[in-house]
Amino acid sequence: MSEIISDRYHYANPNVRPYVGLNHFSCASSALHIAYRAFGLNYPEHEIIRDFRQDLREGVNWTKMMDHAESLGFKADFFAELDYESLLAPLYQIPYVLIVGWIAINHTVYKLHHCSPVRYISQDKIALTNTGDHRLEKFEREEFIPLWHDYNHEHPFMTIRQETG
Repeated sequence: MSEIISDRYHYANPNVRPYVGLNHFSCASSALHIAYRAFGLNYPEHEIIRDFRQDLREGVNWTKMMDHAESLGFKADFFAELDYESLLAPLYQIPYVLIVGWIAINHTVYKLHHCSPVRYISQDKIALTNTGDHRLEKFEREEFIPLWHDYNHEHPFMTIRQETG
């Protein structure tokens, strides 16, 4: 079951740890590296980039991320158009990793679509890892919600969990 560490914060997977990706344009591969590491699989980010044959000037979409996770035996789901409470709710009875899509407004040149694993979440705060230049970035709920979108979806997120049974 996902771990509730107090009545304030919720970890979908307590093993999600801060990490700085190789560059701004490999957030998908960084996010997957963090997710795999949370489940004890050391799959280096540069190998994930190679698997995607990723042009680092372009991003990787949700479908490719899910396909990569599933090729390694994980189960992945994509969600959009849901509310913040959906992130708070325990979605599964086993640990899972939440990855949110958002607009990184702190980029110095332009606003950049980004995806980041959730380290923890509460009613009023969310902490993301793999946020570009920072290992861990915390947002107030009201600050995060307007940023929580990508070019195609409002409030996108995916989950990765180990297959059971």
